[in-house]
Amino acid sequence: MTPIEQALAFTLKWEGGYVNDPDDPGGATNYGVTQNVYNARRKACGLPTQSVRAITMPEVVNIYQNGYWKPAGCQTMPYPLALAIFDTSVNFGVGRADQFRRKLSNKAAACMDGGHDAAAEIVAMRKAYRYGRVALKPSQVKFLKGWLNRDNSLLAATR
Repeated sequence: MTPIEQALAFTLKWEGGYVNDPDDPGGATNYGVTQNVYNARRKACGLPTQSVRAITMPEVVNIYQNGYWKPAGCQTMPYPLALAIFDTSVNFGVGRADQFRRKLSNKAAACMDGGHDAAAEIVAMRKAYRYGRVALKPSQVKFLKGWLNRDNSLLAATR
């Protein structure tokens, strides 16, 4: 498997099928792709918009590769860090993933260990962000256990 295929397999384990939880600010999603992202992608391809429920796996792969993997620069990183940045880009947005990446310590940023320490730092930043989010929006606490399970799984996958 290529690095993006490995990363996508990990992320899709956590971004299952169709969900439209009223407490999730992302709104309707399918395979982790929001309705707004799907609409924008279809418009950019000259296609009419449709429910994200109808998204196909080739569309999912295209959106993840061109909307997250490449813009986050994952193709230039050692795999453990690429996985952490990719999944963070999907879960938090490319901009926030880049903010996390820029906060890495010098040792981790140098990737002297092949990116493992940097990936672990990214996971720690994700967890801290999630706790802060729940503190600001208590309605989000219902998602916390699942978020932390994903973070712990990511940490294990980058070791």
